Amino acid sequence: MSDVLSEFRPLVHVSPSDWEKADKILEQHGLEKGRFFTMAPHTWPDKSWRIENFEELGKKVWEEFGAKSVILGLPELKTPTFEGAVPVFGIPLPVVAAIIAWSRLFIGLDSGLSHVAAGFDLPLIVLYCQGKIPAFEIRVHSPYAEYILEQAAGRMIEVKIVLDILRFHMKRSFQSVNPPVCPACGRTMQYVTQASEDGLNRRCFCGTHFLDKRDGLAPKTKTHEEAETGKANEMHSSDNPKKTIDHTVNQSFWKDVEYLENQRWSKRISFKNVFPRLFMTEVGDPFAQTFSFSMDGIFFFLRRSGYQILSVIPEETFERKKEFTLRIEFSKEHLPTERILIPWGKGTLFLKYMEDYFTYFSWQSWATPIRWTSLSKRIYEWGKKEDAVRVARIIFWMDPSVKTAKYWLRYFFLSIWDLWKSRWIP
Repeated sequence: MSDVLSEFRPLVHVSPSDWEKADKILEQHGLEKGRFFTMAPHTWPDKSWRIENFEELGKKVWEEFGAKSVILGLPELKTPTFEGAVPVFGIPLPVVAAIIAWSRLFIGLDSGLSHVAAGFDLPLIVLYCQGKIPAFEIRVHSPYAEYILEQAAGRMIEVKIVLDILRFHMKRSFQSVNPPVCPACGRTMQYVTQASEDGLNRRCFCGTHFLDKRDGLAPKTKTHEEAETGKANEMHSSDNPKKTIDHTVNQSFWKDVEYLENQRWSKRISFKNVFPRLFMTEVGDPFAQTFSFSMDGIFFFLRRSGYQILSVIPEETFERKKEFTLRIEFSKEHLPTERILIPWGKGTLFLKYMEDYFTYFSWQSWATPIRWTSLSKRIYEWGKKEDAVRVARIIFWMDPSVKTAKYWLRYFFLSIWDLWKSRWIP
């Protein structure tokens, strides 16, 4: 999945004349290719970041890096003003794309220009200011993007976090900007919740956290000839070199595994919640644990290691707000014979097939009631009608309510109606 998504990127057609127009605009404003930033501060109000934040960020960028910031967007909206700001409005979209492609780094929001920027090989910092991005929602697809999240819903992303991510990137060459792969589920860990100059606190779709601590590298400045090489009017593919981190994780995960019998194993795992978090205060400790597995992450890790999960049993009655311990039984030789009970959200899932979990429920660290009640609707629209009924039933038993019952009955009768039509209506 990770390898597929890394190449699933937008394509923006930029003609030779568009590149020439972009070159003239850069020359007009005294901008050197690869030595300026681009900013796109405009989007829908519920996705926005304060203009004052962009102004503070742009001022710091000018003071620390000596880099001007080209402001792109809508002239009728409020525009950040600061020393080093270069507003460029009223030009065709392909020319905007060309200017972005020539920049050192792009900073934007959940907006169209961020998706345009994803079509080119340059670092992107995209701020998601809603604090509610689950795994299946639309997001910018680029192997060079960092998705910045609020640390908690309703807590605005701080300018310092964005600035520290910039410092982190400016210390390295472009070839080393690729995020590492999650050792649990195999996706790239592109969500960032905290940052310092020396590391990023990354979070995966599955809820696993990783403190990405790397030695600073001097930035490589491209010459004009190097910058010209490879620029064309088509998207360039990326080999997306990934940082392999599975070896260390393997050693720590299998340390306390208990052998039962008949090729069955178990592992006791304690959680304060199902998606624990690491904090940047641990970055300074060279012996600190750099990974924090979520419960979903452990399930994915076992599956990637070739094991079937047989049961997930709480050691005792537990509450979500307190630490609880689960015993997970797994095997390479056996399949589950009974329903698997998994704590999920504020309830418990009753699953006959563990594959249903990996396909439809492995995003619980992002879950809210609005999302799980509408999940069966999405599945039905995908054409997986039997799955929609089964998922709606699972959700009802996890969260019995009038609303979840309505979804279950709705897709149950719709599936019967579809079956009847296919048999009797020519």
